[in-house]
Amino acid sequence: MKLRVETITVGWLEENCHLLEDLETGEMAVVDPGDEADLILARLGERVKRVRYVLQSHGHADHTGAAAAVAEATGAVVAIGAEDAPMLELPWDLVGEPRRTVRAGLFLRGGEALPFGGGVIEVLATPGHTPGGRCFLVGGGLFSGDTLFAGSVGRTDLPGGETAALRRSLAGLAGLPEETTVYPGHGENTGIGREKRENPYLRPADGEGWPS
Repeated sequence: MKLRVETITVGWLEENCHLLEDLETGEMAVVDPGDEADLILARLGERVKRVRYVLQSHGHADHTGAAAAVAEATGAVVAIGAEDAPMLELPWDLVGEPRRTVRAGLFLRGGEALPFGGGVIEVLATPGHTPGGRCFLVGGGLFSGDTLFAGSVGRTDLPGGETAALRRSLAGLAGLPEETTVYPGHGENTGIGREKRENPYLRPADGEGWPS
């Protein structure tokens, strides 16, 4: 698969929305449309009807705020971890303002291989930041949401967060090929090899070396 990735940073929390395009078939997916639906749809332009999936790494409002508008404009199915799906129907955003809600069309358990373009999108169950956290592996890239950042990881002190679960999830990601590019939900892109060398949180599940 020849994958092109475009990243748009949206919203006051500077969340990364990723546009995935299989260059061989033209099929597209949108990962984490968090805000500024008009900007996302403008970037899609005439490709808007090629979008097959709206993929949600987790249910927090800074990653889902534009999901309803993007799904409506594209006709794409909204896919999210089953445990986080109820968050899509919360009628307010992070600061208590009303927002559009949307229902998931595909509940992800982890382990799925979603048909996409000339290949598949592998769904990885990565709870810890939220119970329904999911990462998406496609075309040599890992779309990690708030599970893994450059030099850091997602917080676990919010409702539903669990440090032990996040440690296990990170241990699984550390087993991916080192050349895997990581496209996180916030901040700069990185790679599995770099994070194994430099990120103190990317340690075995026993937590050895886990920062206090």
